[in-house]
Amino acid sequence: MSNKESRKQRTIRKAKERRQVEDAVKDIQFYSQFVPNEALNISEEISDWLNNDNNW
Repeated sequence: MSNKESRKQRTIRKAKERRQVEDAVKDIQFYSQFVPNEALNISEEISDWLNNDNNW
């Protein structure tokens, strides 16, 4: 048995990581509704981009 992960295992791992990132972004989008942008210290441009559904 080799320690090297197979292509299929790598694809599955990458898909899981991508899903985790997407879920985290959705959480940030949801909770940022309740917090003023100044408190989050993010620019208006980033805020607009995050809140634009066309970017997802």
